[in-house]
Amino acid sequence: MGGLLLMRLLNERGNASESRQLRRAEQQRAQQQRQQQQQEQEQEQCRQQQSEAAPRIITILAEIEPSTQQALGPLSLDLLSEVVRGLSCSTVLECLSTCRSWRELLDREVLWERLCRTQWPGSRPLLGGSWHAFAAVGGGDHLGKKLLWALKTVAATEANCPGGHALHRHGTPIMGFSCDCCKQQDLPVGTVMWGCRACNYDKCQVCYQMSEDMPHILAGGARNACDQEGWTALHHSCRLGFPRVAERLLEARADVETTDKVHGFTALMVGAIHGNTEVCSMLLEKGAEKGMRNNYGRCALDCAMRWGRTSLEPLLRLEGEDPFEEAEAGEGGAISAEEASAESAAAAGLLGAEAIIV
Repeated sequence: MGGLLLMRLLNERGNASESRQLRRAEQQRAQQQRQQQQQEQEQEQCRQQQSEAAPRIITILAEIEPSTQQALGPLSLDLLSEVVRGLSCSTVLECLSTCRSWRELLDREVLWERLCRTQWPGSRPLLGGSWHAFAAVGGGDHLGKKLLWALKTVAATEANCPGGHALHRHGTPIMGFSCDCCKQQDLPVGTVMWGCRACNYDKCQVCYQMSEDMPHILAGGARNACDQEGWTALHHSCRLGFPRVAERLLEARADVETTDKVHGFTALMVGAIHGNTEVCSMLLEKGAEKGMRNNYGRCALDCAMRWGRTSLEPLLRLEGEDPFEEAEAGEGGAISAEEASAESAAAAGLLGAEAIIV
């Protein structure tokens, strides 16, 4: 009798494991289909805009060629903007170098501002420069590269203790904690701190957030650039706990469900691994899905629990899911030991060498 019960239990456990694997595969296929459809829609929209705008601008330029000065009078900036805004900034830059008539018609600051704001939402010239100069250096694409570099620089400097260890977010459990930057002492219980226990170094949230100022400036209109390891600027901003930077990237059309190229970690999973409550809340408000799973079958809640971020459980708990089933999946599910090791190494690449795996 005991043997039959054991066999039945094993069969049920095996069926549940197969069901989870099928569900993960379906979610991954659905995500790939959504990304492919979005890319196809963007490409089709771009081709349609260019096909509609190009003949109109050619017709206008052909009409004004005999007398540019006379044609510029009746042509309003609103009409010109509607004609040109469907083109990319790089295309307009090529038009400027074609002939003097095109340059006189198109080289207007108001027109450049509308072009840049259309192509890179939320963008603004740095240091009071012109919109033309902003577009000439690459606009939001150039900002995206600078932002990625700035975030990685912060991760290597301001987000480390003097000993070179990565700072980890925590709440003060007792009185007596102090900030080693601003020297504020006797911080209340529950104060958010960033610390390194190996060096007994702590930095308060106010001092830590000062390092977000420069990336926040660069994030306006910046594209979500990706580094050689497959991590995007959105991943890095969520790793560092910079919600303002992450929000600006989303306003500039970054995909909230973007994953790294190798392991399938979303920005919400990275924020959960680091225990960054503000980042996770903002991502959920912007439409991030709690049920998305990485290549190892873990959702954001699984990642939070595996790295000891228990305070995020109420925020990331999936509605209508069995908590016992989720806990079982978070403890490893059906993945192998090799996959678990690869997952830990991948997360440690953004979390730092002192990742705490529960």
